Amino acid sequence: MKKLIIFVLFALAATGCSGENTNVERIYIVQNHPVAAASRGLSATAVSEIIATAAKSRGWTVERVGATEIKATLKWEDHAAIVSITNDEQGFSINNNGSVNLRDHGGVIHKRYNTRVRELEAAIEQQLANKP
Repeated sequence: MKKLIIFVLFALAATGCSGENTNVERIYIVQNHPVAAASRGLSATAVSEIIATAAKSRGWTVERVGATEIKATLKWEDHAAIVSITNDEQGFSINNNGSVNLRDHGGVIHKRYNTRVRELEAAIEQQLANKP
């Protein structure tokens, strides 16, 4: 019996059962991501419209907060990611503005949040590069 207990403890230690949650990461923040060359020269409001279109194309619900600020929410299963997207003529930023069931605390959050924000960032970048 003692050997079985030692084996189980060893197996748990070997598989990384250290009490740390490997599903959380530091919150991914986008700061001043440059506007693509194709969209340079557009007004900040026009850039904001392109950003809203990109967010909607990825399933985010968009709410205007100001001429160049958007609150975007993405819901899936029993989770939600909420971000604030701000921009000017030269770049855009995406910041965490809350979440539901994503273990958001102390500067860390479930890695699914970061995945969704990176996908949003890529969609915005692509939309700005292919402006209508």
